[in-house]
Amino acid sequence: MNGKSILVFAASVAFAFFLVHFINRWQTKRIIKNILRDIKEGKPSKPRNYDFEIVFDSQKVSVCSLKNESANPCSISWNKTNRVTAFKRDLFSVDCICLLFETTDGMTFEVNEDMKGWLKLLEAMPTHLSGSKPFADWIFDVASPAFAPNPTEIFSRH
Repeated sequence: MNGKSILVFAASVAFAFFLVHFINRWQTKRIIKNILRDIKEGKPSKPRNYDFEIVFDSQKVSVCSLKNESANPCSISWNKTNRVTAFKRDLFSVDCICLLFETTDGMTFEVNEDMKGWLKLLEAMPTHLSGSKPFADWIFDVASPAFAPNPTEIFSRH
């Protein structure tokens, strides 16, 4: 290969990376925009077979097993929540958006979008954690680029 061929090859590779990055970001934004529109319009989502359910009240948020009713729920108090970080887990062919709750005493608690009650929790968080960012303000930062964790703090008591 001569110098000109190497330069053309390098430019082609750089252009391909640019296109992939731009198209991924555009597609992700379009998909999320459509999901948010459907939620606002009250369109039903596809039925899912959940293993866990997120439940909450004015005092705490809990995760309950839907497959093992005798299992004790895991709970965390809203007033002991010190920080909430949104991030993604790379599950090989898809990503899973998660929230990590951290308490004042160092305990952590994780929920994710594959749990029943996820959307209700996202809507209620600004009510129960004053100052937490609404879903629409952080989802694009977490969702794009794909397959990267993109940790984003959405609540801090500091």
